[in-house]
Amino acid sequence: RLAVSGAQLQRVLAEEKSMALAAMQEEENVHKKLTEELASLTARLKQHSLGINTTLKQQNRQLDTLGEQAQRNLEEMNRQQEQISKRTKAMQSSMLGTAALLAT
Repeated sequence: RLAVSGAQLQRVLAEEKSMALAAMQEEENVHKKLTEELASLTARLKQHSLGINTTLKQQNRQLDTLGEQAQRNLEEMNRQQEQISKRTKAMQSSMLGTAALLAT
């Protein structure tokens, strides 16, 4: 028999409504939790990105400093090489002059 009383129908409808509300509440809770996790991950990603950026800036400054030091060292070596070359030529000229005097 399909005879259902109004009270039974209302009870079944109330139970269905209660289950639907519970499912919606659970879905809202899951959504809220996922949103919070996403916000946390986004904040961590931002923090790490800023840290990486800071590190890269520091490393670039260090590389610039090393490059400048290397350039100064190269210039100093070139200057010293020129001085050595001049001294060597002067010594050779002096030796040739001395050899010429000794030969006479």
